[in-house]
Amino acid sequence: MTDRSHERLMEQILECVGEAIHVLDMEGLVVYENAHAVNMFGGGMIGRRGHEIVHSRREDGTPCPIEQCPITLTLQDGRLRRVSDDFFWRQNGSGFPVDYTCAPLRGGEGAMTGAVVSFRDASAFRNASNVVRAHEDELRLLTRQLEKERACLIAAQAVAKIGSWETDLATLSAEWSEEAHRIFETDGAVFRPTHQAFLAMVHPEDRARVDEAFGDSLKDDSARVIEHRVLLPDGRIKTVEERWRVFADASGRFVKAVGTCQDITERKRTEGLLRESEEKFTQLFESSPAKIAIGDMFGRMVDVNEAYAEFLGYARREMAGRSLADLGILPPQELERLIQKGRGPGAAMRDVEVKMTARDGRPLQVLMSANILVLNGVQHRVATLVDITELRRAEEERRRLQEQALRAQRVESIGTLAGGIAHDLNNSLSPIMMSLQLLRMKLPDLDSKELIDTLEGCVQHAADMVQQVLTFSRGVEGRRIAVDPLVAAGDIRKIVRDTFPKTIEFELAAAPEVRSVLGDPTQFYQVLLNLCVNARDAMPAGGKITVTIDNVRLSVTDVERLGGGAPGDCVLLVVSDTGIGIPRENREKVFEPFFTTKGVGQGTGLGLSTTLAIVKSHGGAIALESEPGRGSRFLVYLPAAPLGPTARGSSAAELPCGRGERLLVVDDEVAIRNLLKRILESYDYRVMLAADGREAAALYAQHGPSIAAVLTDMAMPGMGGAALISALRAMNPALVILASSGHSSDVEKSQVLCDPSIRFLAKPYSTEALLKNIRSVLDAGGGAGEPRSVPT
Repeated sequence: MTDRSHERLMEQILECVGEAIHVLDMEGLVVYENAHAVNMFGGGMIGRRGHEIVHSRREDGTPCPIEQCPITLTLQDGRLRRVSDDFFWRQNGSGFPVDYTCAPLRGGEGAMTGAVVSFRDASAFRNASNVVRAHEDELRLLTRQLEKERACLIAAQAVAKIGSWETDLATLSAEWSEEAHRIFETDGAVFRPTHQAFLAMVHPEDRARVDEAFGDSLKDDSARVIEHRVLLPDGRIKTVEERWRVFADASGRFVKAVGTCQDITERKRTEGLLRESEEKFTQLFESSPAKIAIGDMFGRMVDVNEAYAEFLGYARREMAGRSLADLGILPPQELERLIQKGRGPGAAMRDVEVKMTARDGRPLQVLMSANILVLNGVQHRVATLVDITELRRAEEERRRLQEQALRAQRVESIGTLAGGIAHDLNNSLSPIMMSLQLLRMKLPDLDSKELIDTLEGCVQHAADMVQQVLTFSRGVEGRRIAVDPLVAAGDIRKIVRDTFPKTIEFELAAAPEVRSVLGDPTQFYQVLLNLCVNARDAMPAGGKITVTIDNVRLSVTDVERLGGGAPGDCVLLVVSDTGIGIPRENREKVFEPFFTTKGVGQGTGLGLSTTLAIVKSHGGAIALESEPGRGSRFLVYLPAAPLGPTARGSSAAELPCGRGERLLVVDDEVAIRNLLKRILESYDYRVMLAADGREAAALYAQHGPSIAAVLTDMAMPGMGGAALISALRAMNPALVILASSGHSSDVEKSQVLCDPSIRFLAKPYSTEALLKNIRSVLDAGGGAGEPRSVPT
């Protein structure tokens, strides 16, 4: 190949590399630029000083002195520099962020002849995450380390016409191969090589430089390369290339230097330009942080650089001659799609997003670009990769969090709606519950009593359902009473049989004399129902749900194994199914909020997380046993309620009566006001009615001394209960007040509960609860208080 042909080949290669390239002389003038550089800077700059055109100003418009420019510094000290996130200006006045690498170029004698700079427009990556940048920094460190190892590997290879030598660093005695003796024209049978003898043969003008380089190599084990002249006894001069590195013993002390030498005299004469071009290409290809591969038109790789191989987890030699499909990095059909996309002369790909798999199984996402390169008349592809794996992972995580936030907002909206509905239902249930007490008095016969008991049970069950809605939609703390688990399981059995598919059987088995659980009844029902619904969904083709209840005693060891609960007597509730089971990788996730294996719209992922929260709030623990194809068992341990007598309710004859006290009843519901008046007057109270807070405040201002107590609703239009209480307290701080509400709002209750003198009644309440609470606060408060003077 002629010098000009090789030069044109190198220019073609540089044109195919997906980065802008400038070659500068020692004066900083551009002597070569590829097409990418012309496009990037908006025009050619051959023969011009690049700094004055593109780098004379910083991004904020302030001047950037040429003596501070990294490219100028490389031309001065010959050091390679990599610069990230600098800012350059195009010739049309627009600016853009840029990353670039500046490397020195050296001539045949090692003297600098200029610099080569590779630029990359960093606009698309300026906002990349710190994780990606950290990975790039790590990749650069790995690239430099691999360069050292590759240089060591090259030095250790023995090829034809390359001599080898080894020097003992303790004695400086050496051993030369036969080829080394031939290069230095010494007789191996007579000449005993040493480091000093070698230096004596080096040309006097190069001797100090060679000795200094050898001494400098003793500082670390990196590979060294130097070219020098040899002065033969007859006056002839040869040029030799030396490559070597030092090796350490087990203690870390350097003990020997091993290297090769090659006579490059003829090559220096005839291939100077070719060697220089090859060095330029090698430097660009090997040291570039860009992931570059050269392949044929069938997808087989001819060569890759270290950055490319390291990124995919392979050694360069493993990838040569193989395709990405052969290595399992791409599926064969995906590789074929990419090959077809880039077929044809001049065809190119630009930033095509591709999913790959690294050698260790890591999923990767990259932007692939490729151009056509002709080598010796044969088309090849030069491809570059840009890693966007972390960027896409961050985007996916952000999308998942947004979906969870939307779900939480929907749940919160449902809670707000449920609170409003519960308020209206409680207001509707209150007069029914209180009326039943009046009916009990008026209809004392046994048949009527049984009918009233049935109605009262239904109303109480409806009230419990409303409380359950509030408990789970708004996080209201449940009450703690003795709950019979057998009764609750029986109710759930009826729900399952009435609402679940007929292909699902339900079986309930309980040990004799199962103890009660101390907890909230509605929350206990929710635990049972959630576990049964979960079992139903695990049996789409039908199956059997089995609920077993037993008394157990937990030891300290049991509590540690379960990760919760408390030692002592417990009730064990087991819900098992014959469904598909839960894979091992999902067992630890099933209790996480929003985790679900169901399709969109088929579940929220909150059922089991809510169940776990309820069990823990009751001081219990929950365990899961499951195998794919063999069903699942959820074991719930709840503390047993203390043994003791059951409290009996009071009969109608035992209800406390009034003593003629006057009560002010405030409620915006007409039916509730009138019913309260009728009940209270039946039990010897005098009653005044008000429809809202303003009317009540006016009545109290007029009749305050005669009013013994005020019973007020909290949620009313206009002046609500909280404002009324404040107004009444201003007129009479000692006034006896009972507050009631069908809305379990924390705001409303906090204003009531912060004053211990105020009694709170949650709607719906019974006549018994009403009368007992009124009598209690009146007896404690001593009747009507003394009012303050009210300003007119």
